[in-house]
Amino acid sequence: MQALASLIGLVGLLLAVGHPFYVSNFSGKVVGTYELKVAGPVRSPQRYVGPVKYRPIELTLDPSMNPVMFNWVGRIWFENNSEFSFRSYSATLSLGQEQVLSKSIDVKGDKGVARGDRYFHSRVVEIGQVNVPSAGSYRFELLDRPSHNETEVEQLRVEVRRNVKATNYKIVGGGIVLIVLASVITWLTGKPGD
Repeated sequence: MQALASLIGLVGLLLAVGHPFYVSNFSGKVVGTYELKVAGPVRSPQRYVGPVKYRPIELTLDPSMNPVMFNWVGRIWFENNSEFSFRSYSATLSLGQEQVLSKSIDVKGDKGVARGDRYFHSRVVEIGQVNVPSAGSYRFELLDRPSHNETEVEQLRVEVRRNVKATNYKIVGGGIVLIVLASVITWLTGKPGD
C-alpha cells in the first residue's frame, strides 16, 4: 500500500508542479531572446542607486501568436549570508499608448554555484502571458525597482515565446488532490495495529 501511495504522490507532484513548469518554460515556440541593456550611463556593474530603466525592446506581434509568454532570464549573484536577496522589476508591454501587460516580479536568489564567498544561480522567471489584441509593433519595457536587499544580476535577457499553452488549473487541482490522497493513504496504512 505504501508503494501505491508513493506512486499516487509522485503523479500528483508531476501534475501540480510539473505542468505549470512545462507551460512556462517549454510550451510554444521561442520568438526570440533579447538582451536587456541599461538606458543611460552604466555605473558599477549592475549596482545602481534608484530605479534603472532598460532600453525598450520593439517586437512585431500579432493575434496568431497568442498567447504570448514573457520570461525574465538571467544570472543572479548573492553573498554567502544573503539567502533572501532579490531584485524587483516592473514590466510593461504597450501598443502605442495602450498597455497590454503590466506586471511586477521579484527574482529571488537561491543557493547556487559557489564562487569564493559568493554564489550565483541562473534563473528563468515568468513575467506573464498575454493575448495581443491586434497586429503591430509592441514595446516591451523593464524597470529595475530598488529594494532594501538588492543583489547583482548579469546576462539579463527577456525570452518571448508564442502559442504557449495556458496552465490548466484542473490539472494542477487534480495533482493537489492526488498528493492529499497519497498523504491520507500513507497515514492510514502507517497506523499501529494495522
